[in-house]
Amino acid sequence: MKRFLLPKRLLLPLPLIVLLVACTHTIETGLSERDAQEIVVTLREGGIDAFVEPDSLGKKDSALWQVRIRGGDEKTVTAWKVLREHGLPHEKVEGLDDVFKNSGMIPTATEEKARMVVGLAGELTRTLRSLPGVVDARVHVVLPDNSTLIDEKDKAATTASVLVRYRGDRPPLTDDEIRGLVAKGVEGLAAENVDVVQKKTNEKPLPAKMTGPLATREWTTVAALALSAITSAGALTTLMISKRRGLRIRLLERQLAQISESNSRLEGNT
Repeated sequence: MKRFLLPKRLLLPLPLIVLLVACTHTIETGLSERDAQEIVVTLREGGIDAFVEPDSLGKKDSALWQVRIRGGDEKTVTAWKVLREHGLPHEKVEGLDDVFKNSGMIPTATEEKARMVVGLAGELTRTLRSLPGVVDARVHVVLPDNSTLIDEKDKAATTASVLVRYRGDRPPLTDDEIRGLVAKGVEGLAAENVDVVQKKTNEKPLPAKMTGPLATREWTTVAALALSAITSAGALTTLMISKRRGLRIRLLERQLAQISESNSRLEGNT
């Protein structure tokens, strides 16, 4: 009976494949492609080997992604700290398309206003977050309940407040530039009615031992696993070769026995 034997050239890559799979950890799931790429860039800037994969748990009609890193538990903890310091992943905000796409019945005036406020704030938040250097942003818009019966001079003004967290020596936009940007995004909002607060994020440098693809402890672990895997593969190869040699020896012994038996019969007949 023929036995299935792995070719020798496949035995050496096998431990390496197992090693790579065993040393990866999932950091975040259910991400949009943009959020996933932003997390990967941030982690790599911090010396962490991160990469993006499709999220297998995502819905069929939505393309979701997950971020994984290579390294041990210590590297995973460091990755979470880096993401927390950078405000990642961003809290999901709804824009105008999101708040109005599932409006089944005709909404009341109050519901329409509430959706408009959420949608406007979401659109402005997304715009500010897209600026280079912005770690996170929040925008709150207040639309007053002004009746048509109220005199124009007695009507309350539309207002907005903005909070921006940034990294670097200076904010990406000045307060006046942010006021102008937000005011142009909301009808009836004057720039002087926009309050802006900008906070600098203090980035903490990673310890020296955590920089680079793998820490010292992780290299030791990887080396030990690799040595164990290679040793196991070598032992398996030796065992397979020994078994094949044993089968050949037994086959030769049977053939010699058959030849000896045939010679004995011939001598008896003569």
